[in-house]
Amino acid sequence: MQFERAAPCSFPRTGDVPFAASEDADGTVDLVGVLATLVERLLENKLHHQITKFHALRPPQITIKAYLERIEKYANCSPSCFVVSLIYIDRLCQHSFMTLSLLNVHRILITAVCVAAKFLDDSYYPNLFYSQLGGIPLKELNNLEVEFLFGINFTLHVSPHEYRRYYSGLNPQSPGIM
Repeated sequence: MQFERAAPCSFPRTGDVPFAASEDADGTVDLVGVLATLVERLLENKLHHQITKFHALRPPQITIKAYLERIEKYANCSPSCFVVSLIYIDRLCQHSFMTLSLLNVHRILITAVCVAAKFLDDSYYPNLFYSQLGGIPLKELNNLEVEFLFGINFTLHVSPHEYRRYYSGLNPQSPGIM
């Protein structure tokens, strides 16, 4: 018996970018803004999907961009952490056939950033901090982290080539080094 594969999150690949990267006042790429725009475009507008542990009862009131800006402001994770988070979310969607929706995107984002920061950055905050930052109980974030890791089959390593491919998709003017 074969199951029909749900459309995974199809994140941009080099040369296939539907929008231009914006820049901050200092000329650096607004990675969080570009990432928010991308995620918003990938959302399935339907509220009824296969229910997962990542689904909330109702959509949060905060926009995706404001949520990512909040994470960027307080989590002090590296810009690379956001690129790696994107890669992890793409892996989650591909391996678990999950689609992003208004009910799960915020929890997936905070969990992806938490996992990426722990794997990538030299210093990161404990889960209690991320749970408060993301507006979810600590126990729930702990459970989401385990679910997320199983969903990506514990594949945390990102090759330089894969990183450059995703980063170039977010910022086509860049050689992919960050």
